[in-house]
Amino acid sequence: ASNSDALPGLEKPENWEEERGKLEKRSDGFADLFPIPDEGFQVGTDEALLFSNSSRFEGEFLRTSGDRLVGQLVKLETEEELINAAYNSVLSRSPSDAERQQFTKYLSSRSEQREAAVQQVVWTLFASPEFRFNH
Repeated sequence: ASNSDALPGLEKPENWEEERGKLEKRSDGFADLFPIPDEGFQVGTDEALLFSNSSRFEGEFLRTSGDRLVGQLVKLETEEELINAAYNSVLSRSPSDAERQQFTKYLSSRSEQREAAVQQVVWTLFASPEFRFNH
């Protein structure tokens, strides 16, 4: 089952509007921590530290439970599946050949610590300028 299969609206469609409102409110609190870019915008140290040191970021996005991205990725059998799913989930695109090679090499070198390696892959994609400015 995908994460979308577990959305509360699918269990009780009559409650979906209320549940969606709760989900949006939770995400707004996190989104409010980021300034809206304007001309000449530069990422500040507060934003960089948020991705590096925030227990909230870690708890929301890097948790390994089955209802989170990392938890789903860890279950995938091959590095190729994992990398494709990570890119599609975070950046809404497929990885380039160079990106796929880089992450395959990284995951292979950390095969003994796969869960931590998958967390680092997801963190890297979330912390990328592409994610910050496109999503």
